[in-house]
Formats: sequence, C-alpha cells, structure tokens
Amino acid sequence: MKSTVHEPVTTFNASLQAALDTESAYRLLPAGTWLEGGCALLAVALQKWVGGRLVTVGRETCEGVVDHVVLQVDLQGGPCFMDYDGVQTRQALEDKVCKEWRFEAVSWGDFDAAMLEQAGVPVSALQSQALSAELLGSGIFNL
Repeated sequence: MKSTVHEPVTTFNASLQAALDTESAYRLLPAGTWLEGGCALLAVALQKWVGGRLVTVGRETCEGVVDHVVLQVDLQGGPCFMDYDGVQTRQALEDKVCKEWRFEAVSWGDFDAAMLEQAGVPVSALQSQALSAELLGSGIFNL
C-alpha cells in the first residue's frame, strides 16, 4: 500500500514552485532566480505565513559568505527547510547544495540581513510583503 505521509508536502512543493514561476512573482526578484539572488526574499516572505527561523547554508570554508538563505520550520517532530524547491530535510538540502554548487561540505548559520546588503542583495520590507501577498493569493497555504 502506498504511503500518503508525504503527499501533502509534495503537493505544497509543486504549488509553491507554480506560484513562484509566475511573471508577477519574478518581477519582485531583486536579481537572478529564486535560488540565486531571491532566496532571502522568499525565506522572509514564507516566514510571515509559517513562522520559523531564517538560516544560511553555504561554503564551509568562507566565513561571512551567504550562499543560500532558507526557512527552518519544525514539521512532524523535526526540522525541515524551505526554499524554492519546497520543504526538504536537512540532508536533502545539503545534498542539493553540494551537488548544484559543487561544494564538498556546507556550513550553517543564523541569517544576518547585513551580510546580504554587503553582498549587494538587499531584501526590502516592501518586496517581502508583496511576495507574501502573492503567495497567499496563490492559495498554497490552503492545502
């Protein structure tokens, strides 16, 4: 018998990507894509609706470099992480980051907006509010 435990997460992940892959959502990006330049904006917007804690995932050997910002939430008794790809485990996120960016290992840290501003990727309150409204309007939080 097929397990249905992960079906709500799979549905949410697909709905999140569909909501983010719209012209109106892409207009809110400061630069790049949701995985390259828009990850912090997305994490801040998601946090408004689901709570959680903003964390960074990046190169283990480069202090102060913000490679990726994700939202950490507790689901089914353990931490999960949200980004453009949706909800995923710590191991799945680490595997993805290592594979896509060719890192051998990753480091984790607390989110610091000042680090993004220094890197030239500011996240404005207006942008995050607009994206939050866009996501709410898409119905993904009604699943």
